[in-house]
Amino acid sequence: MTPKTKAILINCSIVAALIYRYWTGSPLFILITVGIFLLVFANLLMMFAAKQQSKKIR
Repeated sequence: MTPKTKAILINCSIVAALIYRYWTGSPLFILITVGIFLLVFANLLMMFAAKQQSKKIR
């Protein structure tokens, strides 16, 4: 699986979970705050993992 595909799947799953939480009645401000944090954190973590993987291959 390519890194781009992984990023799309992870971001879609985070957004789907946040939509579900909004649908069940969670406050919007908290969801926006958590969503921004999770999306940034997940993408940074994938970026660092990809760099580590490329260093091991070389």
